Amino acid sequence: MFELGYGSLALLTFLAITVLILTRMPVALVFMTIGVFGFTFLLPKPLLHEVGPAMWRMLDSFPLTSIVLFILMGNL
Repeated sequence: MFELGYGSLALLTFLAITVLILTRMPVALVFMTIGVFGFTFLLPKPLLHEVGPAMWRMLDSFPLTSIVLFILMGNL
């Protein structure tokens, strides 16, 4: 496969964002699509297997649970 430099990668990303926005795609969906494609094709494959467990370890904490429940009880 060929190697892209930072400048050409930035230009390619900018063009992809511009084209997707001009097709009247929602902006959040545009950035999500670009992020998923960039994440999938630019990271090495062994690192992709660690993303899910790393996200779970980051979000699986008692303080985050207590903050969400505190906000919920405030709304109730």
